Amino acid sequence: MLAATSLCRALLLSKTYIPVIQQSRTRWQNKINVYIYPCLEERLNELDVTRHDPEVYQAVDIGLPPPTKPPRPHTVTQRLKHVKNIRGNADLEKKARQRELLVDLDDVESSYDATQGRHHIRTLAQHYGIFTHLFGNAYFVPSVMLKIDFPYDHSRREDDVTTSSPVYQGNVIKPREATCEPKVVFPSDPEDMWTLALTNPDGNLVEANTECLHWMVGNISGSDVRSGEVLCDFLQPFPPRGSGYHRYVFVLYKQEGRIDFSQDKRDLPCLSLKDRSFSTQEFYRRMQDTLTPAGIAWFQSDWDASLTDFFHDILKMREPVYEYEFPKVYVAPQKFFPLKRSFNTYLDLHRDPKEIQKELLLKRLKKLNPLEPEPPVMPFPNAIPIHPDLSSWERREVKKERLGFGKYRDLYRGANRPRV
Repeated sequence: MLAATSLCRALLLSKTYIPVIQQSRTRWQNKINVYIYPCLEERLNELDVTRHDPEVYQAVDIGLPPPTKPPRPHTVTQRLKHVKNIRGNADLEKKARQRELLVDLDDVESSYDATQGRHHIRTLAQHYGIFTHLFGNAYFVPSVMLKIDFPYDHSRREDDVTTSSPVYQGNVIKPREATCEPKVVFPSDPEDMWTLALTNPDGNLVEANTECLHWMVGNISGSDVRSGEVLCDFLQPFPPRGSGYHRYVFVLYKQEGRIDFSQDKRDLPCLSLKDRSFSTQEFYRRMQDTLTPAGIAWFQSDWDASLTDFFHDILKMREPVYEYEFPKVYVAPQKFFPLKRSFNTYLDLHRDPKEIQKELLLKRLKKLNPLEPEPPVMPFPNAIPIHPDLSSWERREVKKERLGFGKYRDLYRGANRPRV
């Protein structure tokens, strides 16, 4: 018995296993049964296929080599000199104390991009699952910082104010804000050549497990995107209604030289969603000897009302609408005398929802006249007294109906609702 007790203590103190101890009584003695189950960490490790063969599933860096850094002693010496110069500047200290010191944000941003910014972008891209869904087990640290802005379509605006929607790392841009071709700026030497692609890994309406290509330009000379060869013209984001947020990813590739993109070129303008089916992983696997990922930026977008006309007028198709089918709520069998339950709300649980909606619709139609505007609601429903002869549950139902709570919400539409 002492040995079994010591075993149970050892298992309880263990962090690896979860013991389940059951004690059963026999005719002559007590018997302790110990069942050992793996903990959550071990179970997750069993389900993680990347741990079975780490050599096969090991992430591979496919980006450009990192820039050469000066020796560590030289960096430390320069930093100490900079700090010494700042501390010895009395005028700078006075402005900082009086909150009059102006800092150039462009210098701060350029310093951040050259040091920690590129690594932070890689971490964010892994968090959003972009590397996994585009390149599989590969990743890259961006060596070129992209500055992307979507200018507004001024033909649809009343004013002529120059405004744009910038693209960062995962910010939300509505489809009505991204109707025009974006402006892309990045640092480059005049002799370098680039390829720029904009894909959506979440929004292919024709083929499963593929991306939708929204824009692709190849053989870009220097940083002038307009000098490149348009392989697929720009198509604005169109996330369908009910599908949530979609990721739209810009990937900049550095070319070893001029490339023949005849296999990847589409007919312009390309309005066929089937022709826009694209796979970044297959494209890079085919072009990995001449292309190297160098920059990345992405944004998110969800449905808005402007896409209804876009589907009908531009894509010439019926607008898709996705709805989530919620599981039916479990309702316990009806009891003849339910305890601690209001009988009116309890009966509504076991009624057909269509019957309740029909009852409320008839109640609403009794108050409407097709030849007159809808009568206004009571401005302050709680200030109107309720008949004292009503029971407590009837008084609660009157208050709910006046305020439009619960099932009575359909009695009021839009702005025609009472004040609470």
